[in-house]
Amino acid sequence: MTGTTDVLTFDMSDPEAHTATSLPTVEEVGSDSVQGMFVLDTDVLVCLDEGIRQAASRGYPFERELLLYVLHGILHCLGFDDHEQDQYDAMHAMEDSVLAAIGVGSVFHRPFVGEEQIG
Repeated sequence: MTGTTDVLTFDMSDPEAHTATSLPTVEEVGSDSVQGMFVLDTDVLVCLDEGIRQAASRGYPFERELLLYVLHGILHCLGFDDHEQDQYDAMHAMEDSVLAAIGVGSVFHRPFVGEEQIG
C-alpha cells in the first residue's frame, strides 16, 4: 500500500463476547432493536492529517471526516468489509445510515447537483 491511510482498527475483543448472530440492517440502525447487540473492545486510530486533506477537498468540516473514519473502523470490527463492490456499497450505506440516525447526515454519499455539492 502506498500513501497515507485514513484509519487503522484493532479488534481487541473476545470473539465469544459478541452476543449477536448477525449484523444489523440499515433499517435497524437507530431503532431500539440494535441496542446492546455487541460488546466491543476496539482500538481505532485515525489520521488527522488525512482527515483534514480529505475534508478540505470535499468541502466539509474535518470533524465529519474523522467521525466517518471512527465509524468505518467500528463497522470493520462488527464484521463489515469493503473489499468487494457489494460489501463496499453495503458498508458505506450503513455508515451514512448511522450518521443520519445520530443527526450528522450522510458524509460518504453526499448528494451532488451537477458539479456543486449540497450540504
